[in-house]
Amino acid sequence: MGLFSFFSKKKNEKKAHNIDVSLVKTDIHAHLLPALDDGSPDMEESVKMIEGMKVLGYEKLICTPHVMHGYYQNSSEIILKTFKELKQAVAEKGIDIQLEVSAEYNFDRELLKRLDDDDIISFGNDDYQYLLFELSYFNEPMGLDNLIVKIKEKDYIPVLAHPERYPYFSGSREKYSALQSKGVLFQMNINSLSGLYPGGAKPTAEWLIEQGMVQFIASDAHRTEHVELLNESLKFECLHSLAESGQLMNPQV
Repeated sequence: MGLFSFFSKKKNEKKAHNIDVSLVKTDIHAHLLPALDDGSPDMEESVKMIEGMKVLGYEKLICTPHVMHGYYQNSSEIILKTFKELKQAVAEKGIDIQLEVSAEYNFDRELLKRLDDDDIISFGNDDYQYLLFELSYFNEPMGLDNLIVKIKEKDYIPVLAHPERYPYFSGSREKYSALQSKGVLFQMNINSLSGLYPGGAKPTAEWLIEQGMVQFIASDAHRTEHVELLNESLKFECLHSLAESGQLMNPQV
């Protein structure tokens, strides 16, 4: 019997209370920087989202705007400048929470160029630096193995954002094991458990937890409604068991 095999009966059940967020501590993926992508549209919304995350019990938030060729051409300079402005606005509101910055890099030619130019905003600690990346929702990308090798050659640990949302993986679940065997860590969206996303994201998220394949969880919050939905998503039995298992790496970053 696997560590999470008992989830088959309880994975859809909810407890009366949220998980102890202090066991998670850090939200590694949230679109909090204003007006840089499809996340927060302005500083007021960003501060409101951060206030909501503080109420939930988070101690640290990592701001991760999209970097996507042809859509969100966010240079590292723009990201860092906007992050500085956000930190100042949060301090002026007296919100006691730690803020850090990284990015969610789309797998495209822009990411390959930034890797070549050593122009990556990673997250992590003194021992390990992680690169958060995402894939197309429609077509399985060519050259993914080469990207993974390139990320690791640059001394980053690859973290795949919301693997439960890619239908070409969820429909062929053996591909998840193949990715992890290559050193890719998985970051699951908490709100996938509430059915926020279309397709098979919810059952796939539950399955990934059951298989012990989730290393990070995150809000991937784009607006205050996503923060509010966390109040329900944080109640799921499988998430309680995951948070209490000690396998989550969120507290280490």
